[in-house]
Parts: sequence; C-alpha cells; structure tokens
Amino acid sequence: GKSVDGRSLYMISIGEGRKKVGYNSSHHANEWITSSLLMSWIENFSSIYSLKGYIRGYNTVDIWANTIIEIVPMVNPDGVELAVNGLDNISKNKDKLISWNKDNKDFNNWKANINGVDLNRNYPAGFKMYKNIENELGIRGPSSAFYAGDSPASQIEVKSMINLTKSSNYRLVLAYHTQGQVIYWTYKELQSKEVYTIAKALSKVSGYELDKPNDEASYAGYKDWFIKEFGKPGYTIEVGKGVNPLPINQFNTIYENNEELLLLAACI
Repeated sequence: GKSVDGRSLYMISIGEGRKKVGYNSSHHANEWITSSLLMSWIENFSSIYSLKGYIRGYNTVDIWANTIIEIVPMVNPDGVELAVNGLDNISKNKDKLISWNKDNKDFNNWKANINGVDLNRNYPAGFKMYKNIENELGIRGPSSAFYAGDSPASQIEVKSMINLTKSSNYRLVLAYHTQGQVIYWTYKELQSKEVYTIAKALSKVSGYELDKPNDEASYAGYKDWFIKEFGKPGYTIEVGKGVNPLPINQFNTIYENNEELLLLAACI
C-alpha cells in the first residue's frame, strides 16, 4: 500500500514453507530503531541462508523450507520521515503538523502519522474503550501521540496492515515497539491457551519480562486486533530502555536480545 503522503509500505517475504508468521515495526514514528532491527535481521538471516548456515543453532535452510516470514519494517514511513528529518520532505498537512506539535521545537518525539493519528490506537479492537481513555488524557483531536482517529481503521496505513493480515493466515505475529524490554501478550483474556507458553519461550531467549500494558496502551493496537480477530498468538515486543526515540548506541544490545526471538517465532 501507500502512506498518507504517498510513500510505499513495503513487505519483505522470506522463505517458502507452509507456515506463515508476520513481523512489523515502526507503527510509531519515534520508534524508528525497530525498523533498523528488522532490516538488520533480514540482512543477517539472508546472508547466512545463502551459505546454508546456522544462527544460534537454528538451521536457516530448515526455517526457509518450513516457514514464510512476512516483514513490514516501517508501517508509518511518513511519521518516521517527520521524526528523523523534520518537515522538509513532507508534502501534506505541513501547517497542521506544526499546530498539532504544540510547543515542541522539532518533531523527533512524534509518534503519529501525518494525519495526527496514532496508528497503534486505530485498530478495531476495543476502540470505544480507548476513546474513553483518550478523553481522560485530554486528547481532543489530531496530535503528536495518543489520538486514535474519528473511527477505527480510518487510516490508510492501518487499512493496509489489516488487508495484508487478513490475506496471510499468520500462525502468529510480532509487533515491535520501544521501550521497556517487556513482551505484551494479552488482550482482554481472549488469547488462546498456547499464547502464554509461547510468550514464556520468547521471554526466555530475549531476557524480556512478560507484562500487561497500562490502560492507555491496552486497546486498539495491532496485536489486540490480531488476537480479537483470529484468536491466535500475537505479541507486542517493547525493545530497549529509556526515553523515545532511543539512542542508536542501544542498537547492538537490542539486536542481541532479539535475534533469537525472531528465529524462534518462525519455528515455534
């Protein structure tokens, strides 16, 4: 698909097996380090696969033969462009973006897309519940963060993710975010029994604790919608520690923590 500002939404497919899993990152603009994580993992996996090699004991040839891994490394390319480079290469909503950013001098902490909608609050899973929380937060319209939009799946980026997911029959999904070094694995107790077993395995190989999000992050996210829609395992992986956007000097640690998690999720 395309973003609001006309940027391509790319999906990279690895493997040719019968099982399919989906990974995505950068729903939130200031969490762009997650795109670097997935792109680096793709590069490393592909390089080792070309040599018929192993990564952390996992046979890349076997993974390729048994699983298709579909990766959307940047769900919100307009927002990332805005957060990293400012307004220069943005063609739509420039004046509005300045007003929505309120008193901030730059856009490096921008989370939303360039319609001022938080994409990970725009999915049709507990949308009305989140709108009540949004009201409590004092969000009254488009903003740098936390505004869910007027209606669920109103944003083109979210529609593209929904269409891809519905057509893919994923066995499980991982949605990458920052920060906290935790794994969110529940949605309103709708998850299947195996979700916790898989979550514990992902926690063990990454060192990330299992957790439940606070109220403002409990509804209308991609992982929430996937669990609600399909009743299959869905996980939000919160990488790194600190204040978003995380500094690039955390990248090596983030990659080290997640390399095996990404391999295991393709096999489990």
